[in-house]
Amino acid sequence: MVSDLAPIDLIIQRAGRVHRHVRNKNGTVKQESGAKDERSAPAITIFAPDFLLKPDSSWLSGEFKGTSAVYKHVGRLWLTQKMLKEKSETGGWSMPNDARLLIDSVYSEMADSSIPDGLQSATIRAQGLQQAQVGMGHLNALILKKGYCRDAVQADQWNEDDKIQTRLSEESREIVLAVYIDGILSPYADLENHAWDWSTLSVSQAAWNQNNYSILQEYIAVVEELKKQTPRLKYSDVVIVNERSTTALSSNKSISNHYSPRFGWGAPLNEEE
Repeated sequence: MVSDLAPIDLIIQRAGRVHRHVRNKNGTVKQESGAKDERSAPAITIFAPDFLLKPDSSWLSGEFKGTSAVYKHVGRLWLTQKMLKEKSETGGWSMPNDARLLIDSVYSEMADSSIPDGLQSATIRAQGLQQAQVGMGHLNALILKKGYCRDAVQADQWNEDDKIQTRLSEESREIVLAVYIDGILSPYADLENHAWDWSTLSVSQAAWNQNNYSILQEYIAVVEELKKQTPRLKYSDVVIVNERSTTALSSNKSISNHYSPRFGWGAPLNEEE
């Protein structure tokens, strides 16, 4: 396995995947009881910048900008690399024996105090973001002992039409693809069961905004009627497409100015290979 540098707990998780299945020399999973792996010893390689005892703010620049974009707490990335380097020079590490040492070397207060000065600004920003997320979580949380009701909210800010964020990630939009046939909106998925569920996709708020989609005036009334008849779609954005899945998938073409079965959301009609 090859992995980008990541916080130590994620590296441990990924290393575990290397041992997940017993396989033959060609990589095929062996199902029989007591089977032995026919491959060479498993190995995980970490793609990371050169280790520096005193890195500056450009430590994760160049090829590693994506890593710093995903993992904001660069101090913990440095601590992870430092620990892995030290362990590799002294015989490596094993699980579960070294689990506590590895985690504490990255996540303890003592570890935080050893983050180099050049990475402190980015580390402080990451910690501030984390605290903001914790605060938002408390604000949106329910008091479980009161049950699922308005009185169970921490702050009196919920109402029926509020959209409450449920994950600490980029905001997304739920899109439902529908086809206008004989004055009725039908689900894109040409199925008997759960057709609206199979016609639903999630895209990032940025991708939604980029396409600037809006329902044509002629469809507004029929969309409103659809949402009344199908409460499950109340908070979804209905997107009108030209064909249902059976013909769309066989033709392999875009079915609107915004969606293609092959390329997904945002693909123009003239999209080519």
